Amino acid sequence: MTHAKLQTRLKATGMVMAGALSGALLTACSGSEEADIAVYHCGAQPVQVETHGEQVTLTLGDDHYQLSQVEAASGARYSNDDADHNVVFWSKGERAQLEVGSRAYSECTRPGAIIEPHIARGNEPFWLIEINQGEAVLRNMGEDEQNFSIVSQEWREDGSTEVVAELKDSDERLTYQVNETLCEDSMSGMSYPQTAELQVAGQRLQGCAGIPQRLLEGVDWQVSAIDDESMADYEVFVRFAADGSVAGRAACNRYFGQYELTGEGLQFGELAGTKMACEDDKMRAEYRFLGVLSEVQRFSIERKDGATDVLWLDTGDERIRLSH
Repeated sequence: MTHAKLQTRLKATGMVMAGALSGALLTACSGSEEADIAVYHCGAQPVQVETHGEQVTLTLGDDHYQLSQVEAASGARYSNDDADHNVVFWSKGERAQLEVGSRAYSECTRPGAIIEPHIARGNEPFWLIEINQGEAVLRNMGEDEQNFSIVSQEWREDGSTEVVAELKDSDERLTYQVNETLCEDSMSGMSYPQTAELQVAGQRLQGCAGIPQRLLEGVDWQVSAIDDESMADYEVFVRFAADGSVAGRAACNRYFGQYELTGEGLQFGELAGTKMACEDDKMRAEYRFLGVLSEVQRFSIERKDGATDVLWLDTGDERIRLSH
């Protein structure tokens, strides 16, 4: 065999082997199981859950936790089995529970999921709907309450839930849809986590839905400024809990107390705290912050780039700017 023919045969053999190897790699890759990625909102705290078989990678802010599935009476429960910093994530459909160390987060839900009892409302004309345990109760200004039976309720991957309900003893139907989009009530100015659309009796009505408190819970809100005065050099933050308690640090000392959300505003009760002494500038910043916080009357949320929230606490004369 000539040298040229030998080179040609070796080259052809190499191409066949490379093709076979490439095909094997493609087969192996195509046969591998793809991870399922889901996002939950634990109050204001977004959590990403990447499930691969019986393993989960949970992303919470800048922290990543590797969890394994453990036995559960219902749903899917995952844990890192770390006695020093135990992390537990327990999902049941569109809802879940999260515990990190000693901290239990607000109930976690998929974007657009309905938490019962679920209430939505709109203005001009006024309407209110309450969804709970298979029923939808509709109230319109100047009209009798109407009771509908829910025919279907479907959560969707696009961050919405659609509800179809029938009026009892009638053929009349309503269709209701909620989306995970920040909403501000046109009358009160209150911020809500969801927008709502109601179609009934030939009308298409718009409004806000969900629980305003969930916009506050689950994160540490870092204070960046009071009006034009920067607070960035100090450790000042606010943490809202689902049980109505509030805690944080005010430049020098830790504080704690209660807060209350009403139909139109937010108020803080009397706050208690530690009694440490710090540098003069920290004490001045602390006195300033706690003084303004005690006068807060309402809150509002700004959403930047669809992800980063800015919280404003407003006294009517002064504003505290916070973010997480």
